[in-house]
Amino acid sequence: MLKPSRAITLGRIGIRNSSWSSKVNQVNKKFNKIGDENSNESKKTLKVIRATGGISIIVVLCSLLWASSYSDIPITKDFASDLSKDVRKD
Repeated sequence: MLKPSRAITLGRIGIRNSSWSSKVNQVNKKFNKIGDENSNESKKTLKVIRATGGISIIVVLCSLLWASSYSDIPITKDFASDLSKDVRKD
């Protein structure tokens, strides 16, 4: 079975090879800037990730408190120590 070449396939969906590779190179450069610890992009990314983590922790704690407010108070019943009585009638 013959496969169409990559250039023909990308051309059918409206992407030329040169524009595709330039976009990939731009994305790679952006990731390289984020990966460098001393760059401003890296510092902004870490700030966003830390804020997202803090917000998610607050949401989890609030949802636990909200869910615990709907739990019923457990009923404690004193059972008779006399085992000859039938406790199913109570």
